[in-house]
Amino acid sequence: YYKKAASEKWITAQAFKANTTVRIKPSSAVKYEICVKVKDSSGRIVKKYMTVSVTKPLKNISALSAYYKKAASEKWITAQAFKANTTVRIKPSSAVKYDICVKVKDSSGSIAKKYFKIKVTK
Repeated sequence: YYKKAASEKWITAQAFKANTTVRIKPSSAVKYEICVKVKDSSGRIVKKYMTVSVTKPLKNISALSAYYKKAASEKWITAQAFKANTTVRIKPSSAVKYDICVKVKDSSGSIAKKYFKIKVTK
């Protein structure tokens, strides 16, 4: 169950089920009260209350860039310059080892990068 902290009305996120995950999508940036109820096999119910502060709805506004090269080469090939999509596809031209560099730029312009090595066998 959940509700905005200023509200009196609880909303049922999920009735008793055997799954272990319940997702709640906040509608606004306010404090929410959450009540988790668990029922055991004998019907005994235990409750846990918590408060969550939502500061603003989250939005991914980062940009992804990817580069690759054959391991024996010095020249990097741009697979994608910074774009908002979350997947980059690279089609290797031959069965050799490749170096891959993935860069992510956040909304403030900060860039993080990670290098990978892969071996294409076929």
